[in-house]
Amino acid sequence: MSRDTFFLVIASVLVALGAVLAFAVIGSPSHARTIALDQQRAEDLHNIETLVKTRYSTGTGGLPAELPPDLTSQRDRKRLLFDPGTGRPYVYRRIDGSHFRLCATFDFPSTDVDRDPESDAPPHGAGTVCRDDRISTRP
Repeated sequence: MSRDTFFLVIASVLVALGAVLAFAVIGSPSHARTIALDQQRAEDLHNIETLVKTRYSTGTGGLPAELPPDLTSQRDRKRLLFDPGTGRPYVYRRIDGSHFRLCATFDFPSTDVDRDPESDAPPHGAGTVCRDDRISTRP
């Protein structure tokens, strides 16, 4: 084996080892995309919650607000109402006139490593996660 061939084999092994270690440490591109979709879902739920609270809470001097039975019949039908991975709508359920539930299905639980530090979205587990909230009905 010549000297050049020896160094070529060593360099190839080091590059392959580096790639394997990189995938082991940071995950595959597919895993990174799935994490990004989960981050988007968490942010979407937070944005929908804010939208519902802002749109339907009672303003100063206003009458008590009441939540709609669904958001699809309202002017709220925007991109953020749909899961970016599946294209299906997020689950919104009116519990009563002032309480509602939002649900999304996550592939992975959020962790401090995966969470966007600038996001206001709360942490979540894997699978279907629902959050109950309420609007302000006081004038």
